[in-house]
Amino acid sequence: GIFASHCWRDRSGELLPGLKRLLEALSGDLVWMDLEELMEETQFASRMFEGVQAARVVVICLSGVYLTRQNCLLELMWALQQHFAHGKHIFIVSVDPQVTIKTIQTWSREEGVEVTDAKGNVVRVGAETVRVVKDLVTGFKVYEEWLAPDHGEAALQKQHAAVAEMIDSACSPLQGKKEQPVLAVKEVASGWVIEHTAP
Repeated sequence: GIFASHCWRDRSGELLPGLKRLLEALSGDLVWMDLEELMEETQFASRMFEGVQAARVVVICLSGVYLTRQNCLLELMWALQQHFAHGKHIFIVSVDPQVTIKTIQTWSREEGVEVTDAKGNVVRVGAETVRVVKDLVTGFKVYEEWLAPDHGEAALQKQHAAVAEMIDSACSPLQGKKEQPVLAVKEVASGWVIEHTAP
């Protein structure tokens, strides 16, 4: 199956139904995602961990707000751990023009970065999280086909081609064992962060 990790406080909610349909149609797999906002559920962390662990593929719907939310950072941490330990495929889909390969390259490793959520509120991505994104997440291809403001035929064709590329990649085993990073999600004064300690 496919696990889709996303944040309810960004625009991924409006994009997910189409992405889910494409992933299921082209892969033949079911896509598991939190459509019921399980945040209130007492067993949320264990259900999300099991979902990430059981999935063959993890799709991260990346936004600035995603990088500030505890549950999203936990899912990202588990996906990265599964990738490095067991070769699980991870695909990064940018759903926020503030979080693209170009913008990430400009982020300060020492100060973090401020981003705006869907309601116009400014939130801070901590420096620890920025370092993880720059060190680990940018090693993956970041799909930016979902950033287009229109949903016309040309945009849909690009999204279809991107998902087809993901599915083709997921059918190929990852080569070689990678060094396992040491990751942790913790709360700091400015909010939630994920940090990386080199092994």
